[in-house]
Order: sequence, then C-alpha cells, then structure tokens
Amino acid sequence: MSTRRDFIRGGSAAIALGLTACGSGGSGGAGNRAAAAEDGSMSVALAAPTGAQANALRAAPGELHLLKRASWGATPETLQRLSTMGAEAWLDEQLNLPAASDADVEAEINFRWPTVNYSGCRLAQLKDDGRVMRELRAATLFRRVFSRRQLYEVMVDFWTDHFTIYHGDGIARHMKTVDDREVIRAHALGNFGDMLRASARSPAMLEFLDNRRSSKKHPNENYARELLELHTLGVDGGYSETDILETARAFTGWTVLRDEQDTLCLANKHHSFVFNEALHDQGEKVVLGQRLAAGRGIEDGEEVLEILLGQAATRRFIARKLYRRFVRDTPAPPSFVERVAAAWGRDGDIAAMLRAVFSSDEFWAAADAKLSRPQENAMALVRALAPQMDSNVTVSDLLRAAAIPDLYSMSGLANIDVLPKVDFGMLAPLDVELAPSYEGPNSDSMISRTGHVPFQWPSPDGYPDTENYWASVNGLLERWRHCISVAGQQRAEGLSNAAWAADQQEEPTAALRAMRDKLLMRELDSDTEQRLLSAAQIHANGERAASVEQFWRRLMALLLMSPYALRR
Repeated sequence: MSTRRDFIRGGSAAIALGLTACGSGGSGGAGNRAAAAEDGSMSVALAAPTGAQANALRAAPGELHLLKRASWGATPETLQRLSTMGAEAWLDEQLNLPAASDADVEAEINFRWPTVNYSGCRLAQLKDDGRVMRELRAATLFRRVFSRRQLYEVMVDFWTDHFTIYHGDGIARHMKTVDDREVIRAHALGNFGDMLRASARSPAMLEFLDNRRSSKKHPNENYARELLELHTLGVDGGYSETDILETARAFTGWTVLRDEQDTLCLANKHHSFVFNEALHDQGEKVVLGQRLAAGRGIEDGEEVLEILLGQAATRRFIARKLYRRFVRDTPAPPSFVERVAAAWGRDGDIAAMLRAVFSSDEFWAAADAKLSRPQENAMALVRALAPQMDSNVTVSDLLRAAAIPDLYSMSGLANIDVLPKVDFGMLAPLDVELAPSYEGPNSDSMISRTGHVPFQWPSPDGYPDTENYWASVNGLLERWRHCISVAGQQRAEGLSNAAWAADQQEEPTAALRAMRDKLLMRELDSDTEQRLLSAAQIHANGERAASVEQFWRRLMALLLMSPYALRR
C-alpha cells in the first residue's frame, strides 16, 4: 500500500499539470517554484507547461460550462437534468426555486449549527463568538454541497464578497451571522436596492466600517468611502473626496443599540440597528450635486442610498463585477456592460441581470477561461464524490469525506480565532467511520492554507476573483495535497475514493475514463490522457505503481490537478 509520502514525492508531476491549468500566471516566484520541484523534476513525467496549453483543452459541453459557473460543482445527475431541461428552463428553475425546496437541508443545519438562526440579541448574550463563527462557516459549506438552490448559493458568495465583512472584527464576530441571514441571503436573487438598504443598517457592517462610532463631532468616513467605491459607484464612478465627506455626514447617527440588561432578549433589541438623532449632523449637505436640506435626520442617509441607486455608474459597476465572476478576468466589453446594466430595472433586478449574463455570447464563449478559486475547487470535488446527507453522520465525517478542513478546530485562521481542539472521541456513538485512515481533525488543509476561508478576508474589497491572485505554486501545492488526501480516503462502502471513482477497473484506460465520467464529466484530449496514465503508472523516480490501488490513487490525484479539473 502506498503512503502519503509516496504521493508527495511524485507531486511535481501534478504541479506541472496545475501550472498548465494556470497558464503562466502565479505569484509564487522562483523560490516557490524551486520548493515545488525539490522532490523531483517536473519534466520527468510531464512536459513544462506553457500559457497556450491552458487554452488548448478539449471544449467543455455548454451544459457543463453553465454548471461550473452557476453552481458549486456539476454532478452526473445535475448535468443530465440540465441536458434534459435545456439551459433556459434550468436557469428559470434556479432563479425561482423557493426556500422550501431546501427544507431538509435547513432542518439539518438547524440541528447541527443552531446559532445560524439566533437573533442578534441572543448571539450577543451567548458570549461565545468562537462557536458562532465556526457554526456559520460550517453551515455555509454544508449549504454549498447539499442545497438544491445552487445558483442562489453562488450568488450568496458573490454578494458576501461584494459586501465583505471580516468575521474577526468586534461584534461582527457574532453579528455577521445576522448579516448573512438578513442582508445577503434575504436578497441574493432579489433586488440590489433592498440589499444595499439592509446592508446600511447591518450592525456587522456598521461595526466593520466604523460607522457605529460616527457622530456630528467626529464623522467617520470609512463606511461612506466604501459605500461609494466598493458597494455602488466603483472607484471610477465620478465621485469626489467632498462627496465622501458629505456622505459620511449624512450617515452620522446610524449606529448599534446596546442593551446589556436584556439578558433574556425579551425586547430583542440588543445589538440591533438604531438611529441616534443626537449624534446626527443636521446641516445641509450636497452629494453628487444633489442638495440635502438642513434640519433632517435619518432621511439624509436614506436619500443618499437612493441617489447612489439611481446612478448609471452603479449599474455599470455591478455589470462589470458580474462579468468578472461569471465570464472572464479581462475587462468587460462595453456592449456587455450596457446590456446587463439595461436589465437593472427600477431597483436593481438581480435575476434579470443574471439572465442577461447567461444569455450573452460572451458567457458561452468563455468555457474554461477562469481558474477555480480554492473553495470552488474543493466544493466541486465534494459534490462529484456523491456525498449523502445523513442526520446520523457527524459534521466531522462530512468534512473528512472530502478532505475539507475541520471547521471545529481551524486554529490557524487568524490570531483572533485561537480555538481549542475538539475531542471527537466524545462523538463516537454517532460517528460513521468514513475514513478509517484519517488521523483526526486537520486545520492544516486546503481552504485554510490557501487563505480562502469563508468570511475571513480582512479588507472590505472581498476575496479576489482573478487568476493572478490564486495561481501561486504554493497554492497549487496545497491543492495537490488535498487531492492526495481525497483519493486515499475511505468511503462508507469500504472503498477508497479512488477505487470508487475508477469503478474498480484494473485496465488503466478504463479506470481513467471511469474517473473522467464521475469527477469531470467531460472528454479529455488524447495527449492529456497519455500523460496522466504515464505519470500514474511510473513515478517520477522511475518506480512503477506497486498495486492497482496505488495506481488508482495516483491517477485520481493527477486528474484532479489537470486543467480540465482546475479551470472553470
């Protein structure tokens, strides 16, 4: 039987494949490239990659392209359903699925991670921010895997990045849970205007961008600046420093109510939004050329939001962000921007804008144009492995089954989040042994080590959505380790993931094509097939695979590091 060290020694072949997937991009530098290759020469198993190779993949079917962009990962079942329905009907269904369609998923979440449904007051009085943070992260990943509302979950992530709130900032440690539920999830496929208004009143946002401390004597410009630059107009949206100051004055007094005496949350207002008129600057203001009369209160901030929503720059800014998320990293063509902006309607109709995106020629011509970010890559693999939601399975089992970081012991997330290890032995009566060789909770796994943990981006601009940021060699090494772990993990039926994916086919080509159909759902070019088979059968040091199981594990890990898996 092969060991983890055996796999790591052969990692250079996978890194070469991964670099092919990334073209010539990457931020690892020469030192990181040397580190990646120190266990063997990349060229032994695979030719050195070039940027052109990333564009030479056998074309993905249109249905698979849509699922790679509009869901957290294709499965053979969802691909078949989409092929039967047609893209337009599938998209219409995804845009209109009611929340009740995920009733079983939400019931399971409420059982395992109940704090995601607590009120702000109850979360504050719980005084266990570490638990609250862990439960929101775990529930977020769980929904991405099991939700039937896949496009909705993709848009939840998109808007979470757009209205970023760092999870480790003051009361945002627990109030981000409310923001996620009442701002992002409440409006992810609704109207942008409603989401913007809700965000402006979010205690977590007011905390993160310092507006809850903003007063007429000391107006704080942080929220005002990000409201204009990141939430609405964009950095080139035509506003001035004076507009930022005037906007900050308009939002003075927008703060958070504290009622520490309401320990039972009978009034349920502790850590809720409140407008404090005594802190508000009632003087006249001018924002983007529009006059706000003196002597008013909360109406000042409300009118600023309506002014921003009425700007053509806001519509175009959102259209450009949708292009970067769903089409390409390159600047959006003006014609695309105008078509999507035209679907805005009265208040920012998100569903209509998405229809414009997914019906565009630009979208359908962009298969494999983007590199999957670490979370996208990890979730797609989980879904392809056919996980089964089961109330008798512990959270540790679900995460172990796909080598996702155990969010109950992710002590390396940030220096403000030093969490104790959990003794999973206490859960033995409920523990289903999915991975007998697994050595316990692992905080040193892919999404944490690649820096893509939900809600952990520290600045207000959200996680980057371009290849240049994510294509470092170190990042690819972490993905390679993740693939190695996944391939060897045992399933409930007693097979490794690799044996299951290969349909236990001992003939090499048959094994590869079984894995291809289950994990990638697309044809490979013949050159890639031969390189994968060769690298899996003969190690970089010249050793042949010692067993069929070792061959399957090598082959699966290499396949998952190919451009066909890493690109979307």
